[in-house]
Amino acid sequence: MEAKNRYIHGKHMIYLIKSGAYVKIGTTTTIKKRLGMLQTGNPKRLLVLAVGHGGECEERLLHTRLKRLRRDGEWFALSWWHIGWLIVAFEMKPICLYASRCASAYRALFRLPQW
Repeated sequence: MEAKNRYIHGKHMIYLIKSGAYVKIGTTTTIKKRLGMLQTGNPKRLLVLAVGHGGECEERLLHTRLKRLRRDGEWFALSWWHIGWLIVAFEMKPICLYASRCASAYRALFRLPQW
């Protein structure tokens, strides 16, 4: 399977999905289906920011680490800095330009090597 598609189907993955000012941190096996389920009934267009390897254990860890930023359920008020940290620290694959810029800015801020 091509590297760019390895997160699309298969084992559990962690995802970051943005809706307005909030970001959902969750797990799924198929990001396209999960995005469709979340989009149903949501008036704002959802945007997949990043995906990475991991399951419920990693999801709980992230929810615990970011609990002060939790707004409702699995939705968090994350800044570009938090998004960059999540992508870099958990080796997630940025899906959109915004997520790539967050990760690049985070890496530059801490003088970490770029990809």
